Amino acid sequence: MDENSLGVVDYESLAKYYTKIIKVGEHDDLPFGRTDAKLLSFLIKYDADLITLDNRAYTHFLDNGVKTVEITEFRKEVKSKQICYLVKIIKIED
Repeated sequence: MDENSLGVVDYESLAKYYTKIIKVGEHDDLPFGRTDAKLLSFLIKYDADLITLDNRAYTHFLDNGVKTVEITEFRKEVKSKQICYLVKIIKIED
């Protein structure tokens, strides 16, 4: 989960979809203030999905070695009424 999701996304309800949820700042490879390039590196290294409220939804990953990105409107957060996006890296360029 990225920084803009902290305190907004209902983490407990995500447990029915994911066995492990790592929030930014909870892992050495995913520190606060990280660059998007470091985020991409983390997602690839750990074969992870991204939960974000960022409506730019990381299409710029396509400019950085990723061939296919799937961005889905995952759900609307109950408290904040914000749209939560799920970003999956599908294919990395060879």
